[in-house]
Amino acid sequence: MAGAIGRNREHSIDGFHTHGAAFRKTGYKWLERFEAEGRAGLAERSHVPHTCPHRIAPCVAELLRTVRRAHPSWGPAKLLQWLAPRHLEIDAWPAVSTVGEMKVYE
Repeated sequence: MAGAIGRNREHSIDGFHTHGAAFRKTGYKWLERFEAEGRAGLAERSHVPHTCPHRIAPCVAELLRTVRRAHPSWGPAKLLQWLAPRHLEIDAWPAVSTVGEMKVYE
């Protein structure tokens, strides 16, 4: 079957689409993987993102941990209110709810 797909790409993808086996875009994706990597390219792949753009920066997390240790009775809002004006170099602080869920409170 792989030989038939490789020889007549348009006809084969349309045939799969007509029979409901896959949508056209998915068919092309699988065909390109097969052509580039062979059978190994058809293996299941992880759907986990490679990066997390909204992840808390390690330096911010460490600041939060340090202040939390010094002031254990402060909640997440107070930590952020105290830290933000003292660290103007940090553009993006996490949300209060995010700070509350951090391991800072363990």
